[in-house]
Amino acid sequence: MSSYHRRLPAIALAAAGVAALAGCEKPTPVATVVHGSDSVHTQAACYAHDEEDAVDERKCQPRGHPPEKIVVHAGDALGVGLDPASGATAWRVVVFDTARRGPVLEARFSGEQTYRRFQVPAEVLRFGTAELRVVAYVDGKARGVWFFQLERDPADKQLDWIQG
Repeated sequence: MSSYHRRLPAIALAAAGVAALAGCEKPTPVATVVHGSDSVHTQAACYAHDEEDAVDERKCQPRGHPPEKIVVHAGDALGVGLDPASGATAWRVVVFDTARRGPVLEARFSGEQTYRRFQVPAEVLRFGTAELRVVAYVDGKARGVWFFQLERDPADKQLDWIQG
């Protein structure tokens, strides 16, 4: 077998590797949700890598897989962190319950504050699950959107009175 024929598979493999890398998307900064000793993190569903660009946060939807899920209790503290690599000059956390169109909880932070904690209001978990969004802004334009799902702990009996 000639040396050309021995090198052909290696050349084909290298070319396939380059083609595969060319099709990959650039990774985005992550957002993290922490509850007690549990945490989940995810990359942005929508992200503008170029600071001059923006995303439409109203049209952004989770893509490819369901949002990361974390089980919570009403009234417990929940931590949310945004990777400083996002370059955000401001960011916000918005929580929607499954039956409402508007937010149940909304908090805004400066870009210097990359981690915040807040209480989970009971009405957020009224219907069992809620959507938590993290939105990063650069100079007033939405740069990235991250999605998480909050799920009511089935053992959480303090919400039984609010059902119905």
